[in-house]
Amino acid sequence: MSTKPTQKITVPDPRKSTAMALIVFALTVLPPRKSQAEDSVAAKFMYYQEDNDRIKVLAPEFSLEQETESGWIIKVDGIYNSITGATPTGAPPTAPVQVNSVRSTPTSTSSTPTPTTPTVTVGERDDNHWEDEDEDDALLIRRRNFSAARYSAVTAATPAPAPAPAPAPAVPATSAPSTSNSGGSSSSSTQQATPPASSSRIPLADFEDTRWAFNIGLSRRVGDHTPGVQASYSQESDYLSTGLSIQDAIDFNKKNTILAVGGAYTHDSLTPANGRPSESKDSLDALIGVSQVLTKTTVLTANLTLGQVSGFISDPYKVSEVNGQLIYENRPDSKTKEIIYVGLQQFITPLDASIDLGLRYYTDSFGINAETLSLAWYQKVSPSFIISPIVRYYTQTAADFYDVRFSGSPEFYSSDYRVSDLTSLSYGVKFIWMPTPKLTLDAGVERYEMSGNDGVTDPEMYPTALLFIMGAHVSF
Repeated sequence: MSTKPTQKITVPDPRKSTAMALIVFALTVLPPRKSQAEDSVAAKFMYYQEDNDRIKVLAPEFSLEQETESGWIIKVDGIYNSITGATPTGAPPTAPVQVNSVRSTPTSTSSTPTPTTPTVTVGERDDNHWEDEDEDDALLIRRRNFSAARYSAVTAATPAPAPAPAPAPAVPATSAPSTSNSGGSSSSSTQQATPPASSSRIPLADFEDTRWAFNIGLSRRVGDHTPGVQASYSQESDYLSTGLSIQDAIDFNKKNTILAVGGAYTHDSLTPANGRPSESKDSLDALIGVSQVLTKTTVLTANLTLGQVSGFISDPYKVSEVNGQLIYENRPDSKTKEIIYVGLQQFITPLDASIDLGLRYYTDSFGINAETLSLAWYQKVSPSFIISPIVRYYTQTAADFYDVRFSGSPEFYSSDYRVSDLTSLSYGVKFIWMPTPKLTLDAGVERYEMSGNDGVTDPEMYPTALLFIMGAHVSF
């Protein structure tokens, strides 16, 4: 019986000191303001488990907001991920074949609710571990995008994080790691593809990793404007991301209208654990958004995000079968994307409830078009207790370079199921308890199901999972 190789990735100590430096700066350098401001601290814990022992994630996170004597508002948040399990390598469900380690260099081608301010955030990892696709964001623990951080207009409950990122493991080698260079010439060695697990038809590989990420932001009210800046840092054993974003929120119409504009830059660097060369990529994003109070019980939010990514966008651990051989996938080295988001919050007075509806459309130069529909109902069953059923539907088309197997001389190729034609559905329920006006506790459970639409990709590629979340929010 074949066994899956396991790669254990350790966490460098420097990230902990960096995290502490950010916290010390927030809490000691900037003196707290003791009047007017309602400071807050929040904490959450997430447990995510895919079926068939695929991926397991433990993810505590915290956030802190304080206002200084001079009127500056500082926000600090951090998250830790412990991720273990097995994930598809990209190889088709067949007997193992030889891996050619040569990677060709990608060639560039082409009560009364209040309005919610769209926010710009940077440096947050997605489930691709490296690339910046729009993959179903129900798989993401935190999305690096520009949609508003939505809170219930009635409950003021903190939004639950989505499941955590699942980094792809290195292709296990039976010989020395392969090497290549950015000029396209390379030396090669033969590697054995990861064999399927005994309970799986598809090639899987075990992995273990941890991640620390921190954001620190400053903003201040200046007349009708609230300019702000945020710096972000995220590190894993093979990955480092730093980012900077700026934005301004402008009030109009007696604060019933908020216009938000912003931009973000992120630099990501990667040193693969499988011996491949270090790579990097850069991302630029721009946002314009508006949040409008339509009535005393209705708020409408709309955002437009434009983005560009350049550099190494391929996943350095994923492989594709090309002419009967497994070689590392190769995606274009640049991508543009557009995201349109429209959200509606409606308080339903007779039912003492509110509804949060979101519609999101995504398109990019890779050929992926995606639509998302999310719906949350917040039902107050007592003055201090709320039940919130949640449902979310997502669908996307495949990238132009996706297939299960390739023949001939394709310029770009990927067999990563996350860029295939797929649909996902997540549903669950959240319980919110407010024992005091300044304390909110919540707990929830969600079921996540993904399936393919092309009739070619093996159904076992797509995960199903359970997600458990607990949280607390304290104001003072």
